[in-house]
Amino acid sequence: MNVFRNMKIGQRLSAGFAALILLSLVAAGIGVERLTTVRKIADRLGNEDAELVVLTQSWVRAIESNAARSWVVFYATDAQVIKRVKDEMAGVVTAQTARLKRMNELTVNDKAALELIAEISRQRDAYQAMRAGLLKRKEAGEDVGAEVIAKVFPAAQAYQESVQRVATYQEKYMQATLERADAAAVQGVTALAIGAGLALVAGIMLAWSITRSVVQPVR
Repeated sequence: MNVFRNMKIGQRLSAGFAALILLSLVAAGIGVERLTTVRKIADRLGNEDAELVVLTQSWVRAIESNAARSWVVFYATDAQVIKRVKDEMAGVVTAQTARLKRMNELTVNDKAALELIAEISRQRDAYQAMRAGLLKRKEAGEDVGAEVIAKVFPAAQAYQESVQRVATYQEKYMQATLERADAAAVQGVTALAIGAGLALVAGIMLAWSITRSVVQPVR
């Protein structure tokens, strides 16, 4: 305080305003950083996370549709119908491969999600191999009806459940992300409020100190 009193009036004012500006900048910097975090989280939720949810939902529906088509290729007798349904199934498989690739890209930095997606690949390969093997035997004239019911559809269910686990994981992840966004927003607003409050208090104290240091010697 003695150093402050020994300063000239201009120096005191400069020091006081500099302190206020510095305090305001620190508070504003913290607030902006937190609000920037909120924006980044919002961008991710609206882009990568939302896309992943759509991909998993589309995948589940595609598994259901191809499981239904499997009934046709195994039990229908019209060759043209069977060929058309097989072509549709092949198109779905191609789309699923593209979805799988994109999901791996979206979760490249999420080890837990990648493990769940790897499990989808295993279930998918097992399901497709079993279905293809039974179709080959059926086309060779073998009666595989009992095995279709006993093996193919349970495998399809396991495959679908593996995709659903990714959807459930993503929903929980998005909820946690929303909570982080809320926390960051609160922190940002709090930092700005505290900074404004401290600046006000510091301004009053500085004004009082400068006034006192100027007036007291005159008295």
